[in-house]
Amino acid sequence: IRRLASIGDAPFILRTAGVRSILVDQDRIWIANYMGGVTCLQPGSSLTTLNANIIRTASDNYAFGVDVAPDGRYWVAFSQSIGSFAPDGSDQKTYLEHEAGFLTVRAARDGTIWAGGFNTGTYHFDPRTGKREHYASLVDQHVLDCVYDIYEDSHGDIWVGGLNFQLTRLHQLPDNTFEKTHYPITLISSLAQLDDETIIASTTDGFKLVNMISNEVKIYLNDEEKWIGTNYIADARTRAGHEIWVATAGAGLLCYNLTNDSIEAFGLENGLPSLELRGMSIANDSILYVSTEKNGIFAFDCVNRCYIRSMMTSDGLPMNEFLQNSSTITHNGNLLFGGDNGAVVLRESDITSTHKDFSIIVDTKGLKENIVRRGSDESHTIDIQLSTSDIYHQKEYIFFYRMEGIEKERTIIVYYVYYR
Repeated sequence: IRRLASIGDAPFILRTAGVRSILVDQDRIWIANYMGGVTCLQPGSSLTTLNANIIRTASDNYAFGVDVAPDGRYWVAFSQSIGSFAPDGSDQKTYLEHEAGFLTVRAARDGTIWAGGFNTGTYHFDPRTGKREHYASLVDQHVLDCVYDIYEDSHGDIWVGGLNFQLTRLHQLPDNTFEKTHYPITLISSLAQLDDETIIASTTDGFKLVNMISNEVKIYLNDEEKWIGTNYIADARTRAGHEIWVATAGAGLLCYNLTNDSIEAFGLENGLPSLELRGMSIANDSILYVSTEKNGIFAFDCVNRCYIRSMMTSDGLPMNEFLQNSSTITHNGNLLFGGDNGAVVLRESDITSTHKDFSIIVDTKGLKENIVRRGSDESHTIDIQLSTSDIYHQKEYIFFYRMEGIEKERTIIVYYVYYR
């Protein structure tokens, strides 16, 4: 960990691995990373990277799963251990170091921690007392379960899904044991909740809705002939009570409307930087924050159905490659994503409140300094074309103009630009 002194009014705390050289250029910090290119860190950034302190191999820093506990601590499922950090990224504590292959971690509301991964089974432990339970297989099979996600629903039940075993619901009884209910769903990549009665299970073959009361299972987006590339759902979030937004591993972003049974697809033509999506979180029931395989993190406006912008290493992001179903929003509104170099914590404003290039390019006939001068022998037709120098977001700009100050020999034209 390197702590950099304050530059002007912009203090920096940099946590990253493989730093070879640092150059301070006025109010910017240039960082040369080993096998990581060059990063330019701008003032005011609150980016924090959470890494495993004990590094055995390069893969030990892979953050496959992240979560935030009720006390505000971050929990990270590294490839070789489960890590816990204070909100400022300090005070790391490590658990289950003897195991390997962790993929997910869930901080339950009762203060206990659930974890699992590739051929690990499911772990349940209390970091306060040290008490620990291990379920090699939730369905009593002869091999260790491959656990891809663990989810706590609004009723306090724990849902565990993965590769080679059925989706399992764990309901805690008064004697602190757990009653198990199994559902015929495997190949699960992530779990979420739609409402008080419905769980969403994202799989490599579409997503399933599980009714908690009747145990009925409904299947969506598994028509491979119609939706080639959309079958693999990496993560899902809900919005407005009837929209299910899914991040796919190859077909971009999809919105399934349960009310009218319709599907909207958003890909590269809508501004998305990648079709290979990994983790996803939603803020204020409107803005999706989506991590990608190799193109950083981007924001998408669900209300206006438009891409906002991306955040890459050139924006100060310590990594561009992120991992599946490894994302959450902290209690204070920060974003937490897991990637190939640990987990990164950033503010929503780091992505959404970027500088917009509002410079306008005006191509007109007879227009000079916003004033049209008309003589008696000139045409009364004015041709005005507006554009912007921001070539990457042309579809998000709306241009309009109005006439004011109409006089005998001149008309004043005022033009505006709006970024939606």
